[in-house]
Amino acid sequence: MGFKAKRAWELALPADTHTGMVVLVRGRSMGEYLQGRDLSWEDDPKITRDEKVERYRALYKEFAADVIEWNLEDEHGGPLEVSEQSLLDCDDLLLLPVVAAWANRRVKLPAPLPETSTSGGPLQVESIPMEPPSESQAS
Repeated sequence: MGFKAKRAWELALPADTHTGMVVLVRGRSMGEYLQGRDLSWEDDPKITRDEKVERYRALYKEFAADVIEWNLEDEHGGPLEVSEQSLLDCDDLLLLPVVAAWANRRVKLPAPLPETSTSGGPLQVESIPMEPPSESQAS
């Protein structure tokens, strides 16, 4: 039996402001990952405000297409649909960290394991021979 690849991933959201919020997004193929999303235009002074607004709208539309499920509710306690319009209607302080977590997941490699990681044993320095090997006694 083989390993089953995940096709849905839960976003890591800020614990101080988004505790309890769950957002599942679809996995990406390696081709999509390598293509990534170039967000360098955000700080480009040559791009007009209107162009940036259109690019952000495209980004939100792409995010909405990637969301499989979330537990965000509307003001009446019902589930909030995931659509470009519902995203544009959301509170910015609520939504910006969510979209940022999604965008970062798509364009960045996972953080390296911490120095104290226990995945694998420590290198046994004393197990590496330090003196030159003896000459062969072959006859």
